[in-house]
Amino acid sequence: GGDLPEWRELLEKEHARDCSDSLSLFPTSAAPGPGDYKGIWKVRRADSSILSLENEPYGTEELMHLSSEPLLLSEECATIITAAEKHATAASNRWVHRNGYNQVVDVADVSVARVVLDRLLSTTFIPTVGDCFPGFNTSNIRVGTALVVRHDAAVTLLASPEPALSQTLQTAPGLVTLNIALSEKGEDFDGGGVWFQCLGDESLNVPKGHGIIHASPLTHCQAPTTQGIRYNLVVTLVSTDYPDYFGRLKEKAIKHRLSGDLELSDRLHQLALGMNGMDADAWFELGMTQSDMGSFEAAEKSLRRAMYLGKATSNPSFDTLVALSSVQRALNQTESATTTLQDAVSLGAPPGITRKRKELDARYNLGLTFLDQGLFEEAGVTFEAIIEENPSEADAWSSLGVCMVELKQPEAALVCQKQVLKIRKQEGDKGVSIE
Repeated sequence: GGDLPEWRELLEKEHARDCSDSLSLFPTSAAPGPGDYKGIWKVRRADSSILSLENEPYGTEELMHLSSEPLLLSEECATIITAAEKHATAASNRWVHRNGYNQVVDVADVSVARVVLDRLLSTTFIPTVGDCFPGFNTSNIRVGTALVVRHDAAVTLLASPEPALSQTLQTAPGLVTLNIALSEKGEDFDGGGVWFQCLGDESLNVPKGHGIIHASPLTHCQAPTTQGIRYNLVVTLVSTDYPDYFGRLKEKAIKHRLSGDLELSDRLHQLALGMNGMDADAWFELGMTQSDMGSFEAAEKSLRRAMYLGKATSNPSFDTLVALSSVQRALNQTESATTTLQDAVSLGAPPGITRKRKELDARYNLGLTFLDQGLFEEAGVTFEAIIEENPSEADAWSSLGVCMVELKQPEAALVCQKQVLKIRKQEGDKGVSIE
């Protein structure tokens, strides 16, 4: 695993290499102020310590900025889309799937998009970043990633099951992200938008050509497109002054957990949290690693810390609550698990193609905690509500049958059993029965 000084040296080399590679592809600008952009930036605030103590290195609550005027002309948006599609359909090229249903091409591979981005970086984006975050030296800003992202409703509907949380919610290393809409909601697509955990249930959709600038580490995701195709130009910036040891360690820790190297993942999370113990998402990820290791007591402490930090910074996490309840059940803390799941159900899941599935699962697990406590009426009401919403939920029918047996209602229990057998038969699993 290595100690922190060893990792610092490795991460500094990675960062220097990334910045050098970026400079060979994209220009930078040291010009102060808003540059050529003549509009204003509408600010959305977050908590003063949502990312770290006093939100360092930003030093502000103003972590999201929405443009009041377009950054790109409609013709420029259309040109980028056409060029990206042409590139993706050329021999040996393609749209690369990311997060299960989003598709991307690298701007560096699309010459027309590069020309537009070159202008935007030097005249608007980098100067604006310096204006929004005065602590950053704009001459040291570099491009981390630059992608044209395609959100196709037809692809979204086929993407099942949904990818792991760590691949869906985005908290990638980087300082600032620019997300420019290349399509118009209502004309080209429906649904969509950028969802920020700290904003609750709201998803931000900006008009074509407009953009959102935000601190990259804010937990966010793209809400699914429900009809049509939505395109975005998404650019992440880094700084030669800021290697972001914490973000890079956290990213590596997540990758090692997903690849099964839990001990190294645990070690890297511990090192990262030693640098920034205010990041709720990092505590969540550590808790997930510890849970996978079977260290449930340690996982409970980490996930509880994530929950408290999320609540304290108005940034509560459905997934943290669900994970915490699972660990609490493993530790036989049934009453605590019930309370935690009630909070999760009340909060609701992040937007995604299986949002409904996640919420139904949370409600089902809540019903199971009632069963574990012998609260059969409460459990029955919970399972009935799930069935009313989705009559094909075999597990809910089965558990409702258990409740009916305990409540001395054998006829109702038999109805539940028949429903389970009917659903299983429809699913092709004819050998299933309940006891």
